[in-house]
Amino acid sequence: MGQGVPRITEFTIYATIDRPLTSGKLRGTVAGAPIRVDATHAPGPDGGQTRLAGSYQGPRALLALTAGALLHFI
Repeated sequence: MGQGVPRITEFTIYATIDRPLTSGKLRGTVAGAPIRVDATHAPGPDGGQTRLAGSYQGPRALLALTAGALLHFI
């Protein structure tokens, strides 16, 4: 049995998505560090193109969860 202390990360994240569902933003803090992530989607014949850009410092799993949820809607 392994021993250790589970990692706890405090975070506050806000997400916004525009009305035509083509762009979204993540803002907030993770472990006290600000986050700023922008997502855009341009429809096209092959499914379009989606771009995710910004800055994030924190657990990768939390980024995957929040970015994935945002991208699901645009």
